[in-house]
Amino acid sequence: MRKLVYLISILGIATGFFFLKMHKKSELPSWMHEQITCDLSHYDPEDLKSKRLKEFFKQSNPNEFLIFYQIKDNKVYWTKNWEGEESIDRLRKMTRLLNRVVKKGAIPDTEFILTVHDGLSGNHLFETMKLPLFGFAKKIGTMGILVPDPLSDAFARHSRKSIAKANKRLKYAWRKKLEVAFWRGGTTGDKPYEIDTWFQLPRSKLALLTKYYPEMIDSGFTSFVGIDPEVKKDMEFNLTPVSWTVHKDHLNYKYLVIPDGNTCTYPRYYLGLFSNSVVFKQESNQIQWFYRALIPYEHYVPVASDFSDLPEKVEWAKENDDKMKQIAKSATDFVNENLLPQHINTYMGTLLKEYSKLRDEDVVLLKEAKISISELK
Repeated sequence: MRKLVYLISILGIATGFFFLKMHKKSELPSWMHEQITCDLSHYDPEDLKSKRLKEFFKQSNPNEFLIFYQIKDNKVYWTKNWEGEESIDRLRKMTRLLNRVVKKGAIPDTEFILTVHDGLSGNHLFETMKLPLFGFAKKIGTMGILVPDPLSDAFARHSRKSIAKANKRLKYAWRKKLEVAFWRGGTTGDKPYEIDTWFQLPRSKLALLTKYYPEMIDSGFTSFVGIDPEVKKDMEFNLTPVSWTVHKDHLNYKYLVIPDGNTCTYPRYYLGLFSNSVVFKQESNQIQWFYRALIPYEHYVPVASDFSDLPEKVEWAKENDDKMKQIAKSATDFVNENLLPQHINTYMGTLLKEYSKLRDEDVVLLKEAKISISELK
């Protein structure tokens, strides 16, 4: 009898622990709740009327790269407003993400518009109209609903294990890493690269620092996209030549610089946080869905928007190596606890449920709505 009571007690404790653990896993982190609440606070049911969304979508410029998503009976339907193959990868990956979310749990019937541009900052009309446009980045304090970038989600799924495996190798051990601020990238940004002004742009200033601090900073352009040949010639003449470097070899450096491009940097920021190196993040008014959870000097080291203090920050980092090692660990822990695929699914599912509470209409599918993404392969 005593053995039976003892066994029942053990089972009770184990069951309680299991349910407590499951409940803890299901809780939404406070920062996620705050971001969702903040984004949705700009809108009321009138702003989400189906007629408004459909009229905006039908009259939109194809250059805005919009997708009209509809979820009905826990199935995902979509249609896009542009022709051609540009940005198809984001459309495909976003649709797959939504399909995973609806399979994890019932999502109320709803509909929304997403731009697959790098961010929301280029479309001011939606703010004037108070239209709830979904996007991957925006300026602090502006309208728009942030969602996880599917390219970062794909990185989380396919690259996290390989980076974690690489970080176990002696070659990439902390003591083996070079005390150098490292960056490679292209000529993106919110302003054009022109012959008289290219050297004033943030990424150009970052690349120029290598010329003056070669022992501390290794940065430069590996692609010159969308610029005049004369500008490219002038840039190549004035900048230190650098070679393209595979992502895994970024792990050779203790300090990884993350500058904005057209808006935020997407998979590269994820790589930096998970790299067991320290992210040196450019100060910016551009944010992604998870930025409010990041704490300076705990998860990353902030640097000025024009990188003027980068040499000073590198010197400080070299003098505080134990602190840098802890920041690198905290950043990796942050990814493991907040940015894995299951966290992305939870965020997206919660956002859609909260968004749908603002709607009071049935979803009427567009005639052109598709449910398959096979044609996008």
